[in-house]
Amino acid sequence: MADKIRVLLTEKEVDERINEVAELINRDYEGKHVHLICILKGGVFFTCELAKRLTVPVSMDFMSVSSYGDGTSSSGVVKIAKDLDETLEGKDVLVEDYTMDAAGSLSQMKLAGGEQSILDTYVAEHQKLAEEQTLRITETKIRELSEEELVREDQNSIPVICMGYYGGWCGDPEELCDQIQHILDTYTQKDKYLILGLYPSWVQDREAYHEEMTSRWGEHYFQLDDVIRNAASSDKGRQEIAEAIYQRLTEMEYV
Repeated sequence: MADKIRVLLTEKEVDERINEVAELINRDYEGKHVHLICILKGGVFFTCELAKRLTVPVSMDFMSVSSYGDGTSSSGVVKIAKDLDETLEGKDVLVEDYTMDAAGSLSQMKLAGGEQSILDTYVAEHQKLAEEQTLRITETKIRELSEEELVREDQNSIPVICMGYYGGWCGDPEELCDQIQHILDTYTQKDKYLILGLYPSWVQDREAYHEEMTSRWGEHYFQLDDVIRNAASSDKGRQEIAEAIYQRLTEMEYV
């Protein structure tokens, strides 16, 4: 049986929409240098077409990420196959898409059973901020989760939380800490927990991030960059993280 192909958008419609997006960027960023980040591989064609239509100075960088592995549904764990080559410091960066499936802090809150009303408030605030802020790495949408994904059996465990690397908190460390607290509130253990810090590449004020995390979590917090030598997404990096977590759990006499 021959495959049936249905045209959803004509070439003319796609071309007109790219022109509209380019016109908005040219207007909003007149006199500025725009740095485009393309997520490989599917985003290449759109990014190139968009760049050709920009009249403002523009540069490009590329990332390759995956949360699907060999399957067709997200594993919830994002692996960075290729990170950015250039620093984002001092640049106007546009990332229009929402954070990858189950990778952002709001998706983690939902997976942990966070209250829907709180999630809805965050999403509404993020949607508003995404229209105003220059740096738009945040979650303005949360993917639907199945009933099986929402089933939890770890409420009595000692929580070890590392979140925020893939966005979901608008670059505000105080907001990230509030989101972490919402997750901690879903556990029965209130005094025993670990909070792991891992600087996202797009966070410019690392000192403010570290100060807020230290102030909120005290001895329960430690920065992974201080204990790992390899990329956190690599096998060696994961091994170093596991060893660091076990060492800290032992030092605090949790195990």
